[in-house]
Amino acid sequence: MPSNFPFKSNLRCYIKAEATEDEACRNAYGPGAWTRPASADLTGNLKDKIASFGSNLAQAARSDDALRRRIDDAAAGVLSLLDPVALGAATPVLAAPMLSTAADAAVAGGVLRTSTDRHCNSPSSSSSSPAPL
Repeated sequence: MPSNFPFKSNLRCYIKAEATEDEACRNAYGPGAWTRPASADLTGNLKDKIASFGSNLAQAARSDDALRRRIDDAAAGVLSLLDPVALGAATPVLAAPMLSTAADAAVAGGVLRTSTDRHCNSPSSSSSSPAPL
């Protein structure tokens, strides 16, 4: 159990101290006067839950450590992608635009209209499908 889980040790100490006190009272007053069940019999379930909780925390700590190592191992590769030169090299080259965007808006609109009309009037186009732009 990692040292950052002191609760488990503290709880065990409290349970042990209570059991010792219970046994001392049973011995001092006698079993006829001290009729409650023995502390060890009553705290068994609590001890099991503490052990289970501690086990769960230990497993979580191991999982966190494994994840932290995976992140640390991959960090250099991932962070290298943020380098502008590497980013530019990894970016796909785009195809030339279908239409010059440097032209006047009216000219661009005319070119699009002509292209659309040519597509819609071709024999292979169907009247039910819209023309792609």
